[in-house]
Amino acid sequence: MKKLPSAIKRKSALLLIVLLILSFSQLEAQGIQFASSDLATAINMAKQQNKLLFIDMYTDWCGPCKMMEKEIFPLEKVGQLYNENFICCRINAEKTVGPDLVKKYEVEGYPTFLFITPEGDLIAKGIGYKESPDPFIELGRSAIHKKEINFSVSKMRERYEDNKNNKEFLATYIPQLDSLGLKIELESVLNQYCKILKTPLDADFNLLIKYVFKVNSGAFDFLLENQVAAYQYFNPDSLFPNEKYSKQVQFEGIFNNIIIEGMMDAIAKKNVDEFNQAIARSKKMDHHSPKFPLSISAFSAQFYTRMQDTVAAIRELHHFSDTLLPAILPVASSLDSLEAIQHQTSKGNYLAYLAHITNVTADKFLRYSKLNSDFQKALSLSQQSLKLKPNEPEYLNTSARSYYLLKNKAQAIKIQQQAIEYSKDNKSINEKLVSQLADMQAGKEII
Repeated sequence: MKKLPSAIKRKSALLLIVLLILSFSQLEAQGIQFASSDLATAINMAKQQNKLLFIDMYTDWCGPCKMMEKEIFPLEKVGQLYNENFICCRINAEKTVGPDLVKKYEVEGYPTFLFITPEGDLIAKGIGYKESPDPFIELGRSAIHKKEINFSVSKMRERYEDNKNNKEFLATYIPQLDSLGLKIELESVLNQYCKILKTPLDADFNLLIKYVFKVNSGAFDFLLENQVAAYQYFNPDSLFPNEKYSKQVQFEGIFNNIIIEGMMDAIAKKNVDEFNQAIARSKKMDHHSPKFPLSISAFSAQFYTRMQDTVAAIRELHHFSDTLLPAILPVASSLDSLEAIQHQTSKGNYLAYLAHITNVTADKFLRYSKLNSDFQKALSLSQQSLKLKPNEPEYLNTSARSYYLLKNKAQAIKIQQQAIEYSKDNKSINEKLVSQLADMQAGKEII
């Protein structure tokens, strides 16, 4: 066989090197290279290369997960950082080891990004779709920095055991737990912080107001019992510098939101004890925004409905319509300023909320009662909603359904036609109203 000249050999070797370089460059330009979907394999690779694991926790149905996969992961500058510093792995949260990771690292939404050591120690955590690569790159850099300073959750926990009665240590530990989304531990540490205080005035109320999140907790009870002191030391400018509301509005809003979120959680879980505890705590509030009692009543009706306690649900609807609404409507109609409205950005926003919640109550009367007196109540409420926000298709529809159930078919059809006319710019609502009109005209049963 004829040998190739040495010059050709050198050129061939050089060409091979160039091709290899180009192939590696092309690989890097493709963005993040996920090494494996098998966690055990990824862990072994991380051990061998002394790297952190980056785990993208996703689900098949998660739209933002697909957007990250399509728009952010393929970017070259994202790939450069993540491929160099992490072993990257994608895990379906609902399959194989996914549910175990969800429980261990308190994954509550998708996508969630976990940065862990090969031993499973959590270093950093992020959640949600990133509209640009920069926040995602910054998240990766934060994890790299924590690795460099030898940060880990297990080391934090060891320090906590030695310092659980040290107020200053707990004040630094609480934000760290929050940044990692470890809510179970966060609640426990917040409760411990309140427990070791010698007097209420020893508390950092801004710290508690910022991080307390659970209504049925010792920390929230501490805030409720010390509302005067908490309000005195509350500094909204340092906690929420971009908010435009007054100090009182922000203070009340934080408390109210914690209570309402607790009620919503109890509704989702059908937990009677937790719901009643949230209601009991709501009664300890010194001040409320004008809409707060209405919200409590609406969520109470929703809870009883979910528990299939129709009698209690209708009783709560009557409490709303007969007691709360008559007390607030005269005040609402005279509101002229942000200060008077308190929790709303404008009079229009507050009245729109009032119209909405009034119509929701009317709708529930129609759905859950069989009494003409309640149908009449629903009609009155829907008309009140229309006074606050005229020509709203959904409110017109509630009024039409009320007339229909009161056996005034002609008026029901007339109002329903108005609802259809005003809903032409919303195809889905318009189609629903047209279908319902046909049922009315045919004398069929409607919901």
